[in-house]
Amino acid sequence: MIVSGQNNQGDKYYLKAEKYYNIIEPTSQTDSLALKNYLNAIKDYLRVQKGYPRLVDAFFKSGTLYQSINDQRKAINSYLQSIKHSQKVKNSPDSGLFKNYLYAGNAYYILSNFDSAKYYFDQAEKISLNTRNISSLDRLYNSLGALYYESGNYLQSENYFEKAISIINSQKSIDKDALVYLSNNLASAFRKLGHYNKALKLYKDLLPYEIGLASLKQNIGHTYLRMGKNDSALMYLSQVRSEIDPVSRIRLFNDFANAYFNKKEYQQAGLYFNRALKENITFFGLGKNVDRSSTHLGKSSIQEQQGNYRKALEELQLAIINLTLSFEDKNIYTNPPVANNAISVLELYHTLIRKAAVFRKLGSETKEFKDLEMALKTYQLALGLADYIRKSYDSDEAKLFFGNDLHEIFEQAINTAFDLYDRDKSNFYLETAFTLSEMSKGAVLYESIRNLEIKNVPGVPTHLIEQEKRIKQKITLLMLKLSESQDTKNGLDLRNQIRDFEIELGRVQKQFEKNETYYHLKYNSNTVSRKDLQSYLKNANTAAISYFMGSTELFTFFLSPDGFSASRQPIDNAFIKDLYSFKNELYELPAGSKYNGYAPSFRLFQKLVYPFIRSISSYKKLLIIPDGELNYIPFEALNSTPKFDKFILHDYAIAYAYSFSFLGIKSLKTNNTQDRILAMAPFTDRSINSNIGFLYLPASGEEIKDINGDRYYGKDAQKKLFLKIASNYNIIHLATHAKTDVNDPLNAFISFYPYSQNKQSDFKLFTSEIYNMRLNNLKLVILSACETGNGKLVNGEGIMSLARAFAYAGCPNIISTLWNANDESSSKISILLHKYLKEGYSAEEALRKAKLTYLNDPEIESRFRTPNYWANFIFVGEIQESSNDNLLTYVSLFFMTLLLIVILYWGVRKKKVQFKAQLKQGTVII
Repeated sequence: MIVSGQNNQGDKYYLKAEKYYNIIEPTSQTDSLALKNYLNAIKDYLRVQKGYPRLVDAFFKSGTLYQSINDQRKAINSYLQSIKHSQKVKNSPDSGLFKNYLYAGNAYYILSNFDSAKYYFDQAEKISLNTRNISSLDRLYNSLGALYYESGNYLQSENYFEKAISIINSQKSIDKDALVYLSNNLASAFRKLGHYNKALKLYKDLLPYEIGLASLKQNIGHTYLRMGKNDSALMYLSQVRSEIDPVSRIRLFNDFANAYFNKKEYQQAGLYFNRALKENITFFGLGKNVDRSSTHLGKSSIQEQQGNYRKALEELQLAIINLTLSFEDKNIYTNPPVANNAISVLELYHTLIRKAAVFRKLGSETKEFKDLEMALKTYQLALGLADYIRKSYDSDEAKLFFGNDLHEIFEQAINTAFDLYDRDKSNFYLETAFTLSEMSKGAVLYESIRNLEIKNVPGVPTHLIEQEKRIKQKITLLMLKLSESQDTKNGLDLRNQIRDFEIELGRVQKQFEKNETYYHLKYNSNTVSRKDLQSYLKNANTAAISYFMGSTELFTFFLSPDGFSASRQPIDNAFIKDLYSFKNELYELPAGSKYNGYAPSFRLFQKLVYPFIRSISSYKKLLIIPDGELNYIPFEALNSTPKFDKFILHDYAIAYAYSFSFLGIKSLKTNNTQDRILAMAPFTDRSINSNIGFLYLPASGEEIKDINGDRYYGKDAQKKLFLKIASNYNIIHLATHAKTDVNDPLNAFISFYPYSQNKQSDFKLFTSEIYNMRLNNLKLVILSACETGNGKLVNGEGIMSLARAFAYAGCPNIISTLWNANDESSSKISILLHKYLKEGYSAEEALRKAKLTYLNDPEIESRFRTPNYWANFIFVGEIQESSNDNLLTYVSLFFMTLLLIVILYWGVRKKKVQFKAQLKQGTVII
């Protein structure tokens, strides 16, 4: 019950308004009368200048009525006035503020002012977390889901939509209208994630409700459009009735136009784009909006297809103008500043990419330098915007999903930079290409590792760090339970719990960004200058080769302490064939079969390394930054000559890195005398139960027996012990079984002693669990198990492997395996590795010497000397100076000095003898 405002005239207006407002089936006339009387009541209440509950309520309800006629700005003003006056009312309930914040956020969302929408939704969410039994929670979660949807974070939007649906389903009387509306939104999130069949099923399952049929059929048509099924799209779009709201009608015309465009019926497409534009102007006037931008984007596509690149760019410029609030320049050679307020950052990013691509086509046609340069500048602006978008996401999964499509854009930008170099011969463009290549790699992993460091900055609340850790642990535990659950109902409950914790985790991670130092460090660029890189290489006495593998061309960048060069060469079928032939010989060669990888290996060497052979000849260490399928290739196994027994391994110690950005990210100097080493070999017991799928590894015990540290064998090498003590060590060696999963990297695991056959999570250490460990003290982890460096390849991030999980957890140096390891050869190489580490060699040099010693061992049969037996071990991390290297240097200097003295001595003595002889002969000339 609303308490009286104690103002007779105002109350009369208010009560009359309530009568019209609460009609079960309102009309536009009754809504108009309700609004008129609320406004009169407000006017009368304000005259008294007191805080009345009815004044607060009148402002709120007038706001809802303004929204019903799509006057969002007046609605916002009403909600803000309601919030302002509620503060004057004693004991005013937070539930009233909650709805005002929520509805104000919705109004800003409709106006595409997403920053303001986010602020008010966040305020509403704060109240909801501190208030019990609050209504409209489903609407809040749906609104937050829509906001994540607009930003491109479709994974998190899916969580929020599902949460809203669960609230509706938990009510005694289910609101079918709300259920259909929310499910429609969820299906749209599926569509954006590329799960088209899943989206179509959900859309079509909602049709029998006969609620919102126009929206459902339009979304079905749009989904078929995204699938390239244009006739099916047109069939459903044609069923949408014309009496839909103006915004839906604009989008419908755009969809029709795009369907006809895909069918190459450009005249018909143009007619529909013009209808969309006319409808937009009728409804929005000259106001900017995303849908008008989409229409201009579509019109540009028609011009582009017809070869009218300048006209296409003019339409694209109009699309950009309609996406930015304070940018009006129609000159196609100008771009909006990054700081400009974008109506939709995501749409602006996509439009800039299109503009860059068309400028590239124009440059190829006109041969004008300025056209290509504009293409490059626009790519750079778009990729900077993409970096901003990605960093705004609150989960690595969302960042990886967004980043997966960026690789193609980086390829186009790098190609453009090389095109400019070909015309101008300025190294500036090669360095630009190099910077773009580095920007494309390992951004998510780099950011995650930095987060471990920067959360220690002053001012970041420790309770947030603990809360984040707790939530991540709960998510991991629930995921493990879900993987073992056979009960459908229990599985659904576990998924719901995971969803709720992922939403909570997103909230906590937003709190970190309130610390200014943390925010600055988190969003600081991960690119490093060439000068700094060359300084690093000089200190490490190393040369480096970085690759970017495009769809049709391979870009290679060479760096040494005093040199830089870059090249572009086509990727032909022969190269791809050699790449896969070599990989198959290493990864899939059956036991006892002859190794035939020498020839493709040598051809790959000629393409990948030989162009820089003179430049790297004076170095003994080589840093490789791979890309794409090259991540699966051990470069040390490439044949450097046609001879079968000569590999790169013979000349260089090789280290790999995700990108140059990772170099120097932590202090990595080692002091071997103080290192604590943990070694575990769980499968040394002959009585191991083979029914669980893991065999006895007789050589695994041998490979750790001489390690000077804490060693655990068989039943003592348990997962729970490892999780408890791992963070106390500097070096970890695991000689065990492991399994990768190229479809779902989170299902990959390392196995410990299987004391429980029923509960696999008791002995399998899954990737998700490693991610949540804190291994900042670790200097080196050695994963002597099958495929620990293998997994799903993700563009720009490399291989999603167990090794990467250890890097994510804070370990800077990792020795892992790319394919199934042979037990005996792995054992021998591991034993030698620790021997050389103990002697003071750096990890990459110790691994090299271990492999060379293995190859030179006369007791090793020739059939076990092929690369498939020894090249699976690779080192990823920092190239370091060996303490042994220093000793060798001093010894070498001593003997060189001694040799020089001897040479000088004998040279002087010989000259004296000659001088005396010449004196006797009288032939000395003075």
